[in-house]
Formats: sequence, structure tokens, C-alpha cells
Amino acid sequence: MLQTETQKIPHTYQRNGVYYLRYRVPTVIQQMTGLPAVLRQSLKTTSPEIAKKLTKIVVSKFCELKGEIMAQQLKNTFKQGFVTVPTIFGDVKFERDSPKEELEMATTFIRENPHLLSNNKSVAVTEAALMKGHPQLLTVPQAKTIEEQIIQPTIAEMSKKWLESCTHLNHDDMQARIRHMALIVYLHGELSVDLNGAQVDELLSVSSRMPRGNLKDYKNKELSELMELALQDEVPDEDQITNNTHWLKTYQGFFRWLVMERVLDVSPMEKRRVKSKNGEDRGAFDIPTAKKIIDFAQGCERLHLKWSLLIMAYSGMRNNEIQKLTKGKVLRCPMTGIWYMQIQFGKTDASTRKIPIAEQLIELGFLEYVRSFKSSTDRLFDVSERYLTSRYPEIRKQIGLPERDVEGNKLSLYSFRHTVISLIRANGANEFLTKAIAGHKSSKKGDEIHDKYSHIYLISLDKLKPMLDGLMYETMF
Repeated sequence: MLQTETQKIPHTYQRNGVYYLRYRVPTVIQQMTGLPAVLRQSLKTTSPEIAKKLTKIVVSKFCELKGEIMAQQLKNTFKQGFVTVPTIFGDVKFERDSPKEELEMATTFIRENPHLLSNNKSVAVTEAALMKGHPQLLTVPQAKTIEEQIIQPTIAEMSKKWLESCTHLNHDDMQARIRHMALIVYLHGELSVDLNGAQVDELLSVSSRMPRGNLKDYKNKELSELMELALQDEVPDEDQITNNTHWLKTYQGFFRWLVMERVLDVSPMEKRRVKSKNGEDRGAFDIPTAKKIIDFAQGCERLHLKWSLLIMAYSGMRNNEIQKLTKGKVLRCPMTGIWYMQIQFGKTDASTRKIPIAEQLIELGFLEYVRSFKSSTDRLFDVSERYLTSRYPEIRKQIGLPERDVEGNKLSLYSFRHTVISLIRANGANEFLTKAIAGHKSSKKGDEIHDKYSHIYLISLDKLKPMLDGLMYETMF
């Protein structure tokens, strides 16, 4: 529930009349304590006066803590802002414009005056340690401070470098990765790359609360606005993304790259306690439901909608694969004479494949529709990748489709993919032929080894076409 003008209290929000604290923790306190970027806690009161007093106490305590931390850091800067080598005559200090210069001077001093060095066991002043890049001639706290300043870059710096190295991605995947990395920079950009567990959990929690971009209320908002809404937990549950697995994979890839580049020894993602947010399992359309959609498509005057639905029903292709089809990707095999669709822009290597055009599609006039386009680069469906998804609620209401299958799983247009895969398996397709049609990549290690010696492109189209020709919904119904 939104607060009225008379109820508005800084650093709070209301739910069902109860006040909640929402306070962005200063970066210096995050680094010192490991607290998340934003604290959210119920104040357990509906009274504006009590909420205001409690909030004032909490915020003042944080301000005091921030002042103490900054004062201590300033004190350490004046006291330990330069390299010190303990000798038998006392400490020798080296002060220059940069820590690197100080270390070089200290290294030279140690080499030339080994007989003057102190035997203080709490300080390691070996030349070998210096050559490895570990300034261990300092006391332990000081060494850590210098090492962090020299070695540990920030999230923002390394995020930029990683994105620059991702030249192998297609445009859509790159845009998704940029969007995912914008969130980690927004939350932790000033921090070193060695995030703690609380910071990683905060990142994953916020990513799971991001709004779905196809909703009217969020379409025209800037990414920074969407991230702030998710951070402040102001996106209703029904508006949040149903799955943040792709966000998790992006962050795992980023930190894995940092480990490979020897920036980190261990990925901070191993410290996480928050699990990824997976959407509900999708169900499969039964034959009567599939037949309803096919009948609707055949009578549809919007050709891009008509043929998108029919291709999905008779091929099991993904939404984005259908929407990216061009005239030049509908081809005829010179050896078999079979018409097929060439897919070269899927989400994995296994997605690149040839899908035979089922005889039912040809009989319905699909090839005539393709020939109506002039250029080979013309898109068959000049609509967004989200077009079918956004139209499905309208279709479901118009022709009376169920929301869930008999097992209680949610139904969507993607359910056609489940239906097709289930039916071709029932018609005798083995796992290898099923993967060739669906564009699936093995997830199990044993299957990956098997697939290494099983090349989809060697499968003849005349082996695959009978599997799709067997999708005769009329007869099945």
C-alpha cells in the first residue's frame, strides 16, 4: 500500500498499513560489515509517529557508524600511508606518490642492507615475497590494505572489461548480458570483485524481483528505474520475472572469467545461499486443446499470427526461432527434394539445425506464403520475439483454452514445444532424432560425451521428416 502525503516518512514504505524500514547502507559500512546494499525490516507498527521515531534512531546509528569508520580510515591513512621496513635501528619509512614506487624502494633497500633488517617475526621482509607481488614487509593489516588497493579492481572496472571480451555473442544475447551486468554495477559497482556472501545473495534477490519488460507499466521506464524498483521491493509479485536463471548464469560466467584471469582465486558465487528463481514447469497441450489452436490459426486473417502458430504446432520451434525466419532460410534440399527451415540463431550450438517442413504445413499453403516475399532477407514475420507470448492471453480467452494441463502445470504457447516433442517420441523418434528436431543440448556429462560423437548435421532430412509428418492432429483427435 502506498503512503499518503501525510504518512510519508523517509526510508520507509507501507504494506497493509504496517510500516517497513528500507535503508540503503552506505558503501563504507557494507565493506566493513558485509551488510547488503539495502536493509528491509518490519517496524511492526501502523502508527506514523512511532515509525518516524524508530526510523530516526536506526538512521542516526548508521550515521554514527559511518562517521567512526571514516575517521578510523583517515587515521590509518596518516599513520600507515607508506611502506615501513623494520630494522635494528627502528622503522625506515618510504613515502612516494604511489604504493608501487614505495615497494620498489623498499625492495632495493632490503637487497642492499640485509644485515640491518629486524628479526621481528610478525613481519616477513623476504625478497621472494616482494617479487611475488605480496607487500609482506608491512604489518598484516597494512599489507592487506595496500594489496587491495593494488590488486583488487572494482566490479565496475572488470564488468566493462568482461563485456568488451564477449565478442562471440549475438545481438540479443549481448543485450541481455549488458542488462544483467548493469544490475551488479548498480548494486556493487564501487566494491572490489571479491564480494562476500551477503552481497551475492542481495544481487540474486534483487534480480529475482525485476519486473517483466512486456508489461505496460514498465515498458517505457529506464533500466535504472526498473532496478531501483526491484531494489526497493516495489514490484508486485505478479509483475516480477518468473525465472532469473539467466541472470544467475551471467554472474557465474563473470566470476568464472575473473578466476580464469587470475583476478580471483575462488568465485564469490560459491558463497551464495539464495537459490535461483525458476518458473513453474510448463505443461503440454493435449490433442483437443492443440486442435482448437490449429483451427483458430487456420481461420486467422492476421497472416503473421496464423503461420507462426501453425509452424509451432508442426515443428516445435521456439518463439524467437520462428520470428527470425527469413525467406532465404526456407530451402529445398537438392539431394532429397525435401523443403526445410534453416535455424542458425538459436540460444546454443545445438540450436543450429535443419527442420523439415511437415507435409501438413505445405498442404495448408506455407510455401505460397513464403514465395509472396520478394527478397531472401525479408522476414516472414515482422513482429517482435515477444509477439506470440503477448497474444496468447487474448487467444486463450477467445477460444476458451485451459490455464493448466491435467497435471496442474501452467500452459503457454511454449507448451506446443512440449506437445511436439512428446508426440514424436511416442511415434518412435529416439533421443538423437528428438534432439535434432528440438535443438536440445545434453545437460548430463555422459550424454555430452555421447553427443560429441553424434553429429546432427549428418542426419538426413528424410529421417526427420516422417517424425513431423506424423503430427496429424486431425486423426489423433
